[in-house]
Parts: sequence; C-alpha cells; structure tokens
Amino acid sequence: MKTLTMISIFLLSSISLKAQESILGHWNTGQENTVIEIKETDGKMEGRIISSDHPKAPLGKLILKELRREENLLKGKLYSPKFDKWFDASFSQQSNDCEVTIKVGWVERKVNWTKLQ
Repeated sequence: MKTLTMISIFLLSSISLKAQESILGHWNTGQENTVIEIKETDGKMEGRIISSDHPKAPLGKLILKELRREENLLKGKLYSPKFDKWFDASFSQQSNDCEVTIKVGWVERKVNWTKLQ
C-alpha cells in the first residue's frame, strides 16, 4: 500500500511538472510572423524574440519575464517594443494555442499565439 501511494504521488507530480513545462518552446505571435522562444534559464521561465518579418524587430530581446504559475494560468510581464514598456500579462494554454491577455490599466487586450512544432 505504501509503495502504491508513493508511485501515485510520483506520477501526479510528473504530470504536474509536464503541464508546467508545456509553455516552453517556440510560439508564433500572429503579428508579422514574430516567433518567441520560451525557455527556462536558471530556474526561471523567460521568452525572447528569435525571428520576425518586422524590419525593426529587436531579435534576441527579452520580451517575457517573471513567468510564474498561478492555478491554471501563467502570469508574468510582457514587453512591448512599440511602447518600450513592460505590461502585466497572463497566458492560458490549450494544447498548441495560447491566449495571451495583456493588461494596460483597466483595459485588457487578448491575442492568440500558436505553438510551432
């Protein structure tokens, strides 16, 4: 019985860890074919622009930081090169789609990102 309990705990923690890691990878933002790579560095998840059709896109620029899991969402800061400012954002992932909600004061804007294979 004790062994069964330990195996169950291990499996549940593995599933939970896998769900947390699923945001990692390459994401197309849907704007000018911009791709963001989200990876874990020094125990922190962050994202950088790795490609874009926009001629002035700051390639390599840190664009996501302070990503943390809160219930079924990821929350963090999203950088806007257009405004040269960091905004609060939440990320709700469903398989290969991620709804990104950006908060600017009282206003929220939602965009959808698609995970690349």
